[in-house]
Amino acid sequence: MQRFRKLSTARNAAQADPGEFTEDERELLEDLPIAVGMAVSYGDKGGGPISDRREFGALLRALHDVSRGFYGNLLIHRVFEKHGGLAGVNVRAMRHEDFDDGFGGQRFTADAMQRVLDKCVRAHEVLAKKASRKDVDEYKRYVLIVGLKVAEASGSGPLGTGQKVSAREREILDGLADALQFPRLMW
Repeated sequence: MQRFRKLSTARNAAQADPGEFTEDERELLEDLPIAVGMAVSYGDKGGGPISDRREFGALLRALHDVSRGFYGNLLIHRVFEKHGGLAGVNVRAMRHEDFDDGFGGQRFTADAMQRVLDKCVRAHEVLAKKASRKDVDEYKRYVLIVGLKVAEASGSGPLGTGQKVSAREREILDGLADALQFPRLMW
């Protein structure tokens, strides 16, 4: 039992403590998974309103479900904790400042995509300075898997039928991976 405590304590000490980040850095890292999921959803408008609902539902589930695969990563669990569970994420996921059209609606533009890519670059820079390589890689993988789960939620055809990850969604995911300086996953 004593040996387990020592290993557990040493493992946790090597991880990035979310308290080591400034408020702006924490906000960036906490909001990036939502921005990425919404960029994937808004970036491909093939399936219409049914696909949109499926993709938003997938985003909410992915924020929680994917984080379970990264049990020991404090950064990732801080992301989910900040949003107060699925109920807390719901409101934020439906309205994200990167996609605000200025008229109370949400839309995807080249500027919106660039803002999300810029956030990915800033997140990489912050994490490279303040987190262990393991935490950095897990966080980036988490963010990209959230985006992938959104892409897989609905097909690009009518009523969400058809190919699950469209060419446009793959292009967006590749751009996000490049901005995060992380190897492209198999989309």
